[in-house]
Order: sequence, then C-alpha cells, then structure tokens
Amino acid sequence: MGPYKQQLLLATLLCRPDTVVSVDHLIDTLWNDDPPKKAAKNLQVHVHHLRRALKAGGGGARVLYQRPGYRLAVAPEQIDMVCFEQHVDHARRATLCNEHEQVDRLARQAVVLWRGRPFTGFEGAAPLEKEADRLEERRLSVLEMWFSARLELGLYHEVVDEVEPLVTAHPYRELLRAQYMRALVGIGRQIDALNVFDETRRLFALELGLEPGTVLQQVQQSILAGEGSRPPAPRDPEPVCELVAEPVRERAPEPVRDRAPEPVSGEGSGGGSGEDAGPAPGRTAERTAGQAHRPVQLPPGIPDFTGRRHALAAVLPGAGTRPGPAGPWQLTVVTGRPGVGKSALAVAAAHAAESLFPGGRYSVDLLDERGRPKLPAVALAELLQELGHPLPSSGGLSSLVWEYRARMAASEPVLVLLDNASAESQVRPLLPSDPGCTTLVTSNSRLSGLAGARVLELEPLTTQESVLLLGRIVGEERVAAEPGAALRIAAACDGLPLALRVVGARLAARRTWPLSREAAALESQDRLEELTAGDVDLRERLLRGYTGVSDADWSAVRLLDQDGEFTFEVARRLLGTDDTETRRTLDRLADTHLLDCTPRAGFRLPGLVRGLARERGPASVAALTL
Repeated sequence: MGPYKQQLLLATLLCRPDTVVSVDHLIDTLWNDDPPKKAAKNLQVHVHHLRRALKAGGGGARVLYQRPGYRLAVAPEQIDMVCFEQHVDHARRATLCNEHEQVDRLARQAVVLWRGRPFTGFEGAAPLEKEADRLEERRLSVLEMWFSARLELGLYHEVVDEVEPLVTAHPYRELLRAQYMRALVGIGRQIDALNVFDETRRLFALELGLEPGTVLQQVQQSILAGEGSRPPAPRDPEPVCELVAEPVRERAPEPVRDRAPEPVSGEGSGGGSGEDAGPAPGRTAERTAGQAHRPVQLPPGIPDFTGRRHALAAVLPGAGTRPGPAGPWQLTVVTGRPGVGKSALAVAAAHAAESLFPGGRYSVDLLDERGRPKLPAVALAELLQELGHPLPSSGGLSSLVWEYRARMAASEPVLVLLDNASAESQVRPLLPSDPGCTTLVTSNSRLSGLAGARVLELEPLTTQESVLLLGRIVGEERVAAEPGAALRIAAACDGLPLALRVVGARLAARRTWPLSREAAALESQDRLEELTAGDVDLRERLLRGYTGVSDADWSAVRLLDQDGEFTFEVARRLLGTDDTETRRTLDRLADTHLLDCTPRAGFRLPGLVRGLARERGPASVAALTL
C-alpha cells in the first residue's frame, strides 16, 4: 500500500469505515500535531496515491472527498473489525437472553477474526493507538463473556486452557481470575483454585493496597462451603428469545460524487446550563393519585434558582407541557464556564419536565467525591441501581452497557441526566439506545465528538440577574440599602452563580457586615482568598473545571492579561506570534472557556480567570512553544 504516510492514511480511514474523517484529524494523525506548512497539499498527494493503490488492488474500496474531509467507501464485510463488532453485539444480546450456546458460537466467531494487536507499526500515531486500546478492551470483554457462557455449559477444561495465559497477561482483571477459579473447581482442582485466590490477595495488597473484589470473594466462599462450580444450565423447552446472527449483508457502494454535499442547516445554539455547585444529590420518588409509579431519581432543585427563563426553555423544549408518546432520540449538551450554573439549570429543567417524561427521570454525577471523573462502569452501576436492577454477575463494561440499555427500553419517554461529564468517551457508554429516551449532559467541554448532540452554551448571569440572586440570598433590604456595592459584587463575580452564592453565604452569615466591605475585598488582587464559604472553595471548583488546560494556555492567558476588551491585533502583539498561531491560541482559549468572544469581534478575559492565571506564575513566552 505504498510508503508509511500512505499506509497511515489508510489505517486512519479504516478506523471509521464509510464515515467522513475531517482533514484536520487526518493532518494531526499523519504529522503528530506538528504538520508542515503545506500539510493540506501534502495530504491531497497522499490521497491521490492511495486512490491509485486501491484501484489497482481491486475490491471496490474508494476514497471520496466529502466536506469536511474524506470517506473510505467500502463494503462492511470486507473489514474484520466491522464483522467482529457485529458478532460481539449479537453475543451481548444472547447473553441477556441466557442463550449460552448462542453466546458460545457467536463469541467464537468474533474471536477467530482476531490477528493480534491492531495497527502494529503505527505506535507513534496517537489516534490509532487509542483505537487499538479500545479494540483490545473489547476483545477482553468478549473473552470474559465467552468464558462465562462456556462455564455455564460445563466446558471447564476448555476454559482453563484459554483463561490461564490471559490471567498472566492481565493480572488485575478480577473476572478472568474468578472464571479461572471456577474452571479449576469444575475439573476437581479446588486447592489450586484457592491458591489462585491467595496469590491474587497478595498481589492486590502489594501492588494496589486493595482486597480482592466481591466477585472473587464470592467464588472463594462458595469453594470453602463445598458448593463447587455450578453445573451446566438446563435448556428450556423453548428458547428465551429468538436470536439468529445474520451475516453482514453485502451492499453496493453508495453512489457519491467526489465533491462536497450541499450544506444542511442545523439547530442553533441556545443558552442554558446549571450550577456546578448544587446541593448534595438527593433521591425521591413520586406517586400521583390515579397514576402509575413514576421513578424520579434527581438531585433536589435550588429554591432561589434565578433567571434563565430562555435557557430553561431551550434545554428541554416543551418541558411540563406535553406528555406524548416516545419521540425521536435526543441528546443535548449544556456547556459553559465552570461555575456558570450548568448543573442547576439541568436539574431545574428535569424537575420541570414531570409530564414530559412519564417513564421516569434519572441522573448520575460523573465526578466522584474528589472531583475526579468516574469510570463509565461505575456510573453505569449507579444508574442500574436507580433502575432497581441488580448488576450483571459477569462481564465488564460491555456487559453493563447492554444490561443498562436493555433496562432503559421503555414504552414511555424517559430522561437521563449525566452531570459533570469530562469527555465523550465517558458519555458514550451511558447513552440509552431507545428512541424514547432523552439524554441531557452537562460539561465544561462542548463534547463536539458526540454525534447528533445539540449543544447549548450557557452565558453568565446578567448584572440585573446577579443582583437579584444576591438579594435572594442575603436579603433584598440589604441590597436595596447599598445598590452600588451590590453592583460591584456582581461585577467581581463575573456573573457566575457559584461565585455569587459563595459571597452571599458569607454575607448571610455576617448580618452586620456592609456590602461595601465585601465589594472592596473582592476588588483586591487576592479576591480568590475571599471566595470560600464552608466546604465550598471557588478557586478549587474553578480549577477543577479547567483541569484539561495546558501550561502553555495558562501562560497565554497571563500574556493577554488585559482589563477590558482587546482586539486580535493586540492579542497577536502580546503573544508575539503570527496570525495563524495567534488564531489557534485564541480558539483554544475560547473552547476551554478561558476567553470570552465579544459581540464586536473582540476578546475579553474574565476577571476570575485572570486571577487564576496570575496565581500560576509569571508569563513565559517559552511556554507557548511547548
């Protein structure tokens, strides 16, 4: 297939067969984020030679231009990865129906397609390494599913032979160890099975400081109790469900001309989001006279929720006005600056949507107690508990995904709120597949990689809304007595509800303090020191929201430290970079909500962002080149 770059181009397109891959993504992959000045032209040359190679090789695969990139048009049955994924999907469904013989057959068909780690030779290309890791995880989860089915069928010797080398290669996968122990018991090697548990306990204690998990402990207890391994599951007279794995149907390549399609108008971006510092989640359940039980698993709303009338309507259009049948699948991402009120808005919208989602309303916080992103498996376990269903007894993330999506199949519309998402990869496993489910996601990132998502950008509160919120917290009479100080506090808080609540909580606890005293403190250089109340530290909350920001971007913020609006020309002069690099830097800062774009095509740094940047050290031009 030609030289290295040409092979790398083909491999990148094969990761997303029959899907448009953007020019920017291809350039980043081919040149490792360090493209030459004529990268776009060089890419066209590689595409030209790849087209010739594909044509010479036959098979019907073609590389087509389709804005904003290129698409590899190829029949799916020609790609082992596609066939592998289809067999896996069928096997998952068979698992839910307890069709162990079907699982055995389908999983075997998936596994025999494997030819070692994908994309060997392209280890330096980050996107391909990421895809290889995803497929490897997928393979291991399929093997775990396969072993579980074979254990149910009593094929203990076969499982021992297959699982033993995998336990050595992946020592921390507890399910593989549990399956190894069950298989050993099945062939009469109970002592060896208990030795496996003891070795696991020593390894986990030494390397992780943890005890073996529940699955391993349950297997150990069953062995000590003399229960042995379970016998093969009896076959029902009739199968639990009819499932025939159809082969991938061959289809003719889509006749697409080698040109960009007509533009399609999309939905506009509205404003809307909730507060990032809402109260601790609480769980309730509702029952209305004459109605069936409607599960409500939402955090409590905020009594003094202020403003956001238009944003509230944009998050869930028609909330509280129409019950209706299950409609088309919907995904909405509410994004904005840390502390701008994304979570509070989403929760308020979810509570207002009682009549819109009679099938239930569920939520999960995707950050743990320390503010770190939860693993998708942990979040899925919480959602399954909310749904009132036990966790699958075997399998990894894929098993949880299938169980969750099967339980979310509802005849009435359902709402799922995914709060504080960190990345697309964290959200995708939590998306219900039923068209009657609406998913609402809050995130500091726009999560632009989620296909079909409607993104709503939440703006800070206006000055009027900020003063109104402050009055509801500290008392309207105090605000009316010092209107000028209230305006100064609103300005110092950048319109962030989280900052206003912290200031309001401080003033509410000190009834004799004049508002002017707090305003003066907030206008000082160390105003972040003033923005703490109880266990809420605004600095910590904001930095948590900016976790993914690089040192180079913080350095750029320090170089751009201006009081008020500035132009592109001023930014270029302060950064000391050319037009292209200046534009890229400003785009990154805007995407991470460090920089505001003003209506007059200018830019502005929020005051709190400037304060955070100053605390991180002096500006460094060298940092921009990192």
